[in-house]
Amino acid sequence: MRPSRVSDLETAGFTKALHLVNLSRLGEHFISELVLRDNSNVRSKQGNLSFPVEIWIMILELVKANPGEDKYCYVSATPLPLPPLDHAKPVPASASASGAQDGKKDDEKDDEVDDKKDDKKDDKKDDKKDDKVNDKVNDKKDNKKDNKKDGRRQLIRCVRYEFLGGSWAPGDIQSNYEVELFESYLADPNSFPLDKHGRAVLGGEDKYEPPLVLPRLGRLSGPENAFYVSLSRDKEASKLIIPCLMVEIEVPDVIAFMERGRCRLCDGSREIESEYDTEHAKRFDVALYCFDTLACPLCMGLDISQQHFQYLDEMQGWGLHDSPQAVWVTEMIEERLDELGY
Repeated sequence: MRPSRVSDLETAGFTKALHLVNLSRLGEHFISELVLRDNSNVRSKQGNLSFPVEIWIMILELVKANPGEDKYCYVSATPLPLPPLDHAKPVPASASASGAQDGKKDDEKDDEVDDKKDDKKDDKKDDKKDDKVNDKVNDKKDNKKDNKKDGRRQLIRCVRYEFLGGSWAPGDIQSNYEVELFESYLADPNSFPLDKHGRAVLGGEDKYEPPLVLPRLGRLSGPENAFYVSLSRDKEASKLIIPCLMVEIEVPDVIAFMERGRCRLCDGSREIESEYDTEHAKRFDVALYCFDTLACPLCMGLDISQQHFQYLDEMQGWGLHDSPQAVWVTEMIEERLDELGY
């Protein structure tokens, strides 16, 4: 998974998918957006006092340095329509009329001055024309920038969801096929049929693979389960990220952040061993050599496990621990462990 970007809001699949919100970072993001917009909006109840920006920056840095334990939840996210742009106020008729009269007088004076100084300005006309052209070009560029920097705020409405009832969890997935089914479900839950109990039924087309029946996905009610994420729409907003709203959720992310790392395949060790896990490994399109261990394909990810398997296959199960390939594989696994918070 990754933090969402403003450009994600414009994709067709954004409102269809389930995302994860880091509730521990939600307040921090809200305050930082509010303060960066206008710190005078944050005031004390007693005395109606506000801190200067420098103090708020120090407070936010302290919060980021000590965020506490991350707590996630499933949400659906819907961007709300942007407010209309503020247009320039029309000039009063009296002011425009007086401006026109002043303009005529100025034009007459300019004509008289030009008639008297034509000889002196002949050498400078070309330079002035060039300057005017450059000014117009720069003005156009500035106008384009100003159009991007419209100063509006994008609100994203998030509603919490939970899987209700049933003992099944993502850590119980038993094959690569079920991983793909569940990740497809996370990308668009409403595209799958429901049984009479309101449970999603995934798969079933393959006679060799039984369908995967999930617990019922329920939308939580109450004001505490609906909240808004604010985001700037300033210049180059498409490159901005929303650190508390995570997208492109995969099975290892759900196991790590929603299931506290519970994985039935490896029993929390993050690796599978050749003694008794060979048959399980084959169901994830990987295999084990004698005396080898392999990164768990379920809670560490199929990509990591398959790359680890490819390395072992090339070394025929006897890879040198100090070789460049072994160092690269070790660093890859450690990086994934860090990403998932293990």
